[in-house]
Amino acid sequence: MSLLILCQILVALSVIMIFFGPKILFKNRYVRYKDEKLESASGVKTSSNYIALIAGCIGGAGIAYAVTGSMLFTLLGLSGGFFALKWMQKKQEEDRKELLRQQYPDILSQLEAASRGNLNPYQALEDTVPNLPRPARDIFYEVLRRVRTGQSMSDSLDDVIKETGWRDLKTLSLAFKLNSRMGIDISKICNHAIEAHYDKESQQGQIRAATSQNAATIKVLSGLPFFIVGVARAVSPEFAAPLFNTLGGGIFFALCVLMIVMGNLVAKNMIVKTLEG
Repeated sequence: MSLLILCQILVALSVIMIFFGPKILFKNRYVRYKDEKLESASGVKTSSNYIALIAGCIGGAGIAYAVTGSMLFTLLGLSGGFFALKWMQKKQEEDRKELLRQQYPDILSQLEAASRGNLNPYQALEDTVPNLPRPARDIFYEVLRRVRTGQSMSDSLDDVIKETGWRDLKTLSLAFKLNSRMGIDISKICNHAIEAHYDKESQQGQIRAATSQNAATIKVLSGLPFFIVGVARAVSPEFAAPLFNTLGGGIFFALCVLMIVMGNLVAKNMIVKTLEG
């Protein structure tokens, strides 16, 4: 029972380290060097990644021992560090894309205002970029750098879209193509793009509200079997012992875990496709 309590403490500490460790240990009032570079879709390995890896290993092993009491499954639980690291990197990338998505209307409105004067599209973008919030400002500085090397505005935006995964910029890329080939006013395109963006956000908000409850239900149902097994092992260890200490029980438990994971992946894929429209 003392080992079970120790596992619970280690799991709690690992969860705290995954969520708050990078903010506590690596809080810096100066701008990190990597923040001055183009933020791309490929993750950069930092010290916070090691914290997530170590905390995930401790938490996975602790949960595995608390549920099974088997050293074999405890050792397998060390692989939780890999999944914790992937989860954290994915969450950071999603937060970055969400921030860019929120900044996009501001970019369009500032570019629309700058395009109403006598400035050409490049001058309008050059006048807009210094006033943009980060990380959008860093990305558009990269666009300007590419344009200065001889690339067209639309080609520069297309290249940056591939590197950053910021798909909203496809509208701007198309706008600059229409302007260069047909002479369509950039400000009018930006105005229509703003309206279309807010309409899309309104629809996406309704879809997110409808799917968030289902996502929460899936998480609860996925964790419930492990909770019940853990309680059964704590209340009656002899009753749960064959599930973890025999070959047949181990295979059955592994198949159950595999089916739960596959069900989560299928459900998550369905939710993502629904949100992407």
